[in-house]
Amino acid sequence: DRGLFTRTQRGAAWARLTRNLGFAAWTAIILAVCGILSFSFVKNLHTIKTATAQFSGPQILKGELVSDVTALEQFRGAILSMEESNQSWWIPRLGLTESMAVESALKQKYCALMESRFLKPFDEKMADNMTSFSLATPVETAISHIEHLVRRINIIKAKLSGLTAQELTAMGRPEFDTVDIGAQEDIREDIQMKMEDLYLHYLLWQGDTMAMNQKMNTLQQWLARILTMEGADLKWLVVRTNMDPDLKSYTLADFWGKSVDGPEAKIIPKSFTSKGKQAIDDFMLEIESALTDSLIPAGLKREFGKWYKKVYIDAWLDFTAGFGLGLDYLRTREQWQTLANSVGHKKGPYFSLLDTIPRELAALEGKEELPQWV
Repeated sequence: DRGLFTRTQRGAAWARLTRNLGFAAWTAIILAVCGILSFSFVKNLHTIKTATAQFSGPQILKGELVSDVTALEQFRGAILSMEESNQSWWIPRLGLTESMAVESALKQKYCALMESRFLKPFDEKMADNMTSFSLATPVETAISHIEHLVRRINIIKAKLSGLTAQELTAMGRPEFDTVDIGAQEDIREDIQMKMEDLYLHYLLWQGDTMAMNQKMNTLQQWLARILTMEGADLKWLVVRTNMDPDLKSYTLADFWGKSVDGPEAKIIPKSFTSKGKQAIDDFMLEIESALTDSLIPAGLKREFGKWYKKVYIDAWLDFTAGFGLGLDYLRTREQWQTLANSVGHKKGPYFSLLDTIPRELAALEGKEELPQWV
């Protein structure tokens, strides 16, 4: 029996060991859960207290543009800080999501303030402007309204379709310059940039999809009304493109040198260059994307295309006809000698013009309809 007793004694010892190990393991798990729960609670509490300190008082806007924009910008920055804190949570929350609820409530408060203080009054003024639109309305005024409506409709549509924050940020943003928002001339550009950022985050944080749909439908109605006014056309696209500071026109100085700068020197406007045409085509696509029925501007687009091709070619024909004016600005022996040397190497103003014209006119569709001189 001595051997049997030894095995029983070993079994009892092993049972005690495994029982102690199991108890220690469960104790470690419980302590870990309690630690994570405590840390989650502390982090939740810290995030909420930080938000409470930043928003200790009611968010009241005073009705003064600069102070209200600044206050809303600070509000936005504080929410972004809280959002970053909530996103950097690397441990399980274990059901403690109060800080996320506070963040969501603050975002909705921000959207309500943005809507009541800026968007609602802005839209009311813009609607009043557009009710009196006619063919006599200054083209610059019409362009600013159309640009705002198109960009705003498309970014709302993108938000509703589920695009990410990065994709929305990369899109063209509407400029809030169609009505006088009360900014002085020296700070107007800065206020406009801040308004664009404030509106972007308003869209990112807006959870009321029904309200966004209603607003988009209203904006689409306004846009369709402007584009389909009796007697309206799309020739304003040329004016808009010529106003673009990122585009460049052609002048005689581009071929003959900087000395050709007289007021009588011919130019090719920005809208009649290949990049200008691309800008027109791109914005046309934006318009078609913004409208519920892309067929609305189809007739206008067709008529504009015919007119645009003609004036595009005429602009280059007129520029070519007056190109020799550059010779009148060659007043020194060195300038004439430089020109003679460049011609001998198949370079110089005329060769440069002959290289430029085919490249710039290649942007036009229907090359078989181009005049013979091209």
